[in-house]
Amino acid sequence: MVANTLEPLLWFVESGLDIACLPDIAVRRQLDAQALASLLEEFNTDATIVQVLWPSSKQLSSKLRLFIDYIAEHIDLVQGNRL
Repeated sequence: MVANTLEPLLWFVESGLDIACLPDIAVRRQLDAQALASLLEEFNTDATIVQVLWPSSKQLSSKLRLFIDYIAEHIDLVQGNRL
């Protein structure tokens, strides 16, 4: 099956109708709850990289600061964090 978004793939997997290669960030909750199981981990070496960019000339808003802090705390895939 091919889809433009993750939601249909995730639905098929959660329904037990298929297997899929999905980013761990998209299925972390299901993996933690053992609703899904990871397969063939030794063959998957891809990593998800999350980057937050904003204009350097603008002062960092409190909303953006809160968002960045949340991402840094809850997503352990953030690399090269220079905040």
